[in-house]
Amino acid sequence: MNEEIEMELEALESIYGDDYSKINQDTIQIHLIPNPDGTDNFVGLDLEITFSEEYPNKLPLYSFQEVENISEEQMDQLSQLVKETGEESLGSPMIYNIAAAIKLWLDDHNIDPEVIRKQEIFNEEERKQKKRQDGTPVNTQTFLAWRDKFYLKYLADERKEEEERKRKPTGRQLFEANAELATSDASFFEEEGGETVEVDWSVFSNEIDDELEEDES
Repeated sequence: MNEEIEMELEALESIYGDDYSKINQDTIQIHLIPNPDGTDNFVGLDLEITFSEEYPNKLPLYSFQEVENISEEQMDQLSQLVKETGEESLGSPMIYNIAAAIKLWLDDHNIDPEVIRKQEIFNEEERKQKKRQDGTPVNTQTFLAWRDKFYLKYLADERKEEEERKRKPTGRQLFEANAELATSDASFFEEEGGETVEVDWSVFSNEIDDELEEDES
């Protein structure tokens, strides 16, 4: 390790104190969190750097350790951030710039996971509500599907009503049944000594038939 790198490491140790550690001759680790005092830190990671002989003219090897509450997608964002920041500093010490960029990213994403969970639930409910309000877009395909479904239900209801009509007695059947009851009542009245009255049922039959024909038409 050359003198220039040694000077950079001394500066990093001075800046990060206990959050800086030297793993071996070529590898260091910096613990990065939003709030150095240790309170309200919902995200964090350890940045591990391994120097090569080409450094600082070439990016060092790096990895993220002890990652806390950072998704895979966000890890990809951090990797891209490290590359972009390092490339801007090629030819000069760059570890502090890389660590500082990661620290800023952690500050921006230091959100309580419970708050994130509630926000996701709210967003999902809002999406469902919007879908209910928007309804299903009408096009030729959705209209034909609706029409077929409507006709199937309509025909089923028609068949059901037809079967119910067939099961109901006709007007003539009801009249004849009532006529038999009336005759039975007259016989009973005669047996009890009452005066028998002759009834011309054909008159009522003709009137009822006329009414039934009008109803059926």
